[in-house]
Amino acid sequence: MNAERPSRKTLFVWKLLSWAVWVQAVVTSSLGGLVFGRPGAAGEEGVDLSQVEAVLIVRLDEIGDMTMFSPFLRALRQRLPDARITLVVKPAVRNLMAHCPYVDDVLTFDQSGGRIQRFLTLPFRAWRFAARELRPQHFDLAILPRWEADYYYAAFVAFWSGAHRRAGYAERVTPYKAVVNCGFDRLLTDVLDDPAVRHDVEHNLEMLRYLGVEPDGDDQEVWTDEEDRAFAEETLRAAGAGPDETLIGIGPSGGHSALKQWPVDRFAQVGRQLQETHRARILVFGGPGEAALGDDLAGALGATALNLVGRTTLRQMAALMSRCCVYVGNDSGPTHIAAAAGVPVVAIFGSSCRHRFRPGGRSVLVWRELDCGPCRRTGHVENRCHTCIYDAPRCLLDIPVEEVVRAVSLQLIDPVRRLVLTADETPQMNRKGADLD
Repeated sequence: MNAERPSRKTLFVWKLLSWAVWVQAVVTSSLGGLVFGRPGAAGEEGVDLSQVEAVLIVRLDEIGDMTMFSPFLRALRQRLPDARITLVVKPAVRNLMAHCPYVDDVLTFDQSGGRIQRFLTLPFRAWRFAARELRPQHFDLAILPRWEADYYYAAFVAFWSGAHRRAGYAERVTPYKAVVNCGFDRLLTDVLDDPAVRHDVEHNLEMLRYLGVEPDGDDQEVWTDEEDRAFAEETLRAAGAGPDETLIGIGPSGGHSALKQWPVDRFAQVGRQLQETHRARILVFGGPGEAALGDDLAGALGATALNLVGRTTLRQMAALMSRCCVYVGNDSGPTHIAAAAGVPVVAIFGSSCRHRFRPGGRSVLVWRELDCGPCRRTGHVENRCHTCIYDAPRCLLDIPVEEVVRAVSLQLIDPVRRLVLTADETPQMNRKGADLD
């Protein structure tokens, strides 16, 4: 199915937005030259990593993105064992990254605000943050690994850091990015123009290859400490969960999109069947602002269910997930955390691209692919649907409870295999890498 041709009004708004963002980038690069001399110069030879002593990584992304980012950090540290590596993230994910052994420091950049507010204030906030936290560190190299659009002006943070070399994906790798990031390339010295659509992990690793780093693999990690693990043990003990009890995690939230959320009543049906057939205790996971979902699901599952929604940090969540035999959830941050924690996962995909965002590790995907979805409609370029042409998302509603229960049973029997449950419910090996069809 071909995408609809944008209306004249939409095209006008896009052109206006593109021009406004381009002006921001031009003004910023010009001011940079006036204030401290434009750091670095586009067109220089490739980065000589043997001369790099201080690296800045700016990754202002969500929970799942940061979990899939762990192979990048591991490979970079292996290539630069003595370098000082600083990571800048959103405040909401700092807890998740705080104990990463591959970076020396984790800083947060406040990118909050609505679209108009971000457009008006983030360039100045990026300059202020960089002047206070980054420029005194004299970075040799700044890396922007995000392939998609830079919504939070990470390129401005990297530019104002004063790093001599600044590497990132080109603004034209997707049509949408070419609009919302028009002119951002002038803030970089090393631009990777690679429009090929890959899994998000592979996009990260491709940036490393561009810089001369050969990754050691794509296994994902999540890092907890003794306090996190002690919290998990005490939480389970207080709930009366025995050491040999079958614990199954369920995450009912679709993150920031209702179009990624399988109905809560169906999760409840899955949970009840698992309680009956496997005598499982259900742990319900979720973040702040999702308490209603947790209450609805835990209430439907009865007194033995443990409602943890909004009651843990991200690392505590990971520690509790690591005690589960299986985790079931939508395409959301907790699902990626569970997979990185080594838990067999059943991931339900609807309006988002499973090829680009499937979780790693021992994962089974359950999905329905419709012509209106991003995989067929845009060839995987768009990461998910933002609106639905139906009254309710058929890609999710067409997935029956029995299929998800079957996937969980497969994981309990043989979690070593990585499987995909396709639309005809035929198990297939879940190939890794850029297998975009």
